[in-house]
Amino acid sequence: MSKDMFEIIVVKNFEDPESDSIISRNLWKDIYSNSLLYGRFFLEGFKKARGDVITFLDDDDIYAQNRLEELYKAFTRHKNLIYFHNSQEFISEKGNRIERFSLQPSRNLIGNGNVIIYVDRLRKLAREYKISVADIILWHVRIFADVNNSSLAVKKYVLEHNYDLLMMLPCCLDSFTFASSIKTGGLMYFTDKRPTFYRIHGENWTPAFAIGKEREIYIKKFRSLLQSAAALRLIVSQLLEGELNIYACREFYLRAGLWLMPIAESRELSPELKPKPSDFMKALRCISMGLLARPTLLLAITLLLLGNSISLKKFAYNLFGRFI
Repeated sequence: MSKDMFEIIVVKNFEDPESDSIISRNLWKDIYSNSLLYGRFFLEGFKKARGDVITFLDDDDIYAQNRLEELYKAFTRHKNLIYFHNSQEFISEKGNRIERFSLQPSRNLIGNGNVIIYVDRLRKLAREYKISVADIILWHVRIFADVNNSSLAVKKYVLEHNYDLLMMLPCCLDSFTFASSIKTGGLMYFTDKRPTFYRIHGENWTPAFAIGKEREIYIKKFRSLLQSAAALRLIVSQLLEGELNIYACREFYLRAGLWLMPIAESRELSPELKPKPSDFMKALRCISMGLLARPTLLLAITLLLLGNSISLKKFAYNLFGRFI
């Protein structure tokens, strides 16, 4: 694919002679940002983008040589396409393929490898069955259709419409982009091809991959859960329709994880993040709708009984921690 058909914008929070030299030689746009909010960090590059389609590449992931070509073909053939998502190969820190891994790649539940859906037509179905469009897609069309920044692409105007929300987004750009696309409406393209190599290592932001000393792991998970819960509240309240959907149930589960953490920081959570009796009913509804697993009900009951005891939280964390 000719280099004049795409532009590369590098946004980073560090200076490194080797990296800076590579960027300079290739005439890429180089932007420095020290923002702690991922949405604002992304926007520093977004404001400089000239193209109609935006795709992302996290600094630890890799594209296959044909990924940009796949994107170009999809967005050229389908004029109303707003969102593209491909599957992933998992690789180790050294770049070797990981054949067996606890996290499964994104995959379609219907079709034969490629699926195109029209969001606006799903809205009628969603209203009829009183569920959200996001639930239909994530439960009946594609597993993990909203996972991994390096596996998606989106029309620029989709995110332009939600510029103010991006200014407040602490993390979860992939889920935000997916939800923004649903709100905008249009075609969504899902492929089981794997032109993205998703690197798994101890520094991954995802808390499930955290390694290190016990307290270090707790702190990393706590911060990740805190930011993710805030991001999901933003997505649920501003982008998705319906009182209860998969993101609302996930947000409850993240708050549960925060309160469960056996560290002193969990005692200092703001009132809206602490467990309350209404969470029991919310968990029950999420389970009845198939949006959360049944053990979540036991978790909700446990949270109400725990109090602030670190020793009790540690015992409960040993029971439920692998799910957080």
